[in-house]
Amino acid sequence: MEVRNEDAWPLKETKWTTLNLANSDSLRQSSVGVGSTQFRLRNQSRFFEYRFEEDTEISGPIYANLYLTFYEVDDLYVFVEVEKFSNGKPVLFECSYGYARDCVSQGMLRVQLRSESNTGDEFGYAESSLVEIHPIKDGAIVKVSIKLSNSSTFIYKGEQLRLNISGRYQQPRNPFFGHFPALYARTTSGTAKVTWSRDSPSNIVIPVIPTR
Repeated sequence: MEVRNEDAWPLKETKWTTLNLANSDSLRQSSVGVGSTQFRLRNQSRFFEYRFEEDTEISGPIYANLYLTFYEVDDLYVFVEVEKFSNGKPVLFECSYGYARDCVSQGMLRVQLRSESNTGDEFGYAESSLVEIHPIKDGAIVKVSIKLSNSSTFIYKGEQLRLNISGRYQQPRNPFFGHFPALYARTTSGTAKVTWSRDSPSNIVIPVIPTR
């Protein structure tokens, strides 16, 4: 662990790096083709992984920009988590509740409260007012932008980041090793499809800190 003083957040030298959703459940820095994957919002999720080719520090917020289509549901929640994996196993982080199966960063949004702005900031993120209601049309593609929590994590060469997208909070609620007594609302029905293409570039933007 390294302790150092900084005078800005996010850090001044941050290299914002876009990882695009792609086929084979992968995240890639390069441009991608066209693809999609579908899951049940109640009890399924979809994940995408990126393997690091060199030691990398990630410090700051992570932004998720997802193009999603929803079926047979008019109000729902989308949960996004980023986990760290090493040798095929999750690296465990202890959360504020004391259990050890937490992730690197996470965020969530009630989709009816999404921003409908056609333009975002430099990360493609369009911040929601969390006040205006935007109905969901069955079968229509909508952009869901979520700012994930701040984090500071070192990733060694060969380790992976895994993006997990679902309609429910992934952490257990068990009172001995879970999130009890807190409980986030969850989506109880419907199906979601996440799409990626040149016109619908689903991605995450991560804060890479150059080697000092």
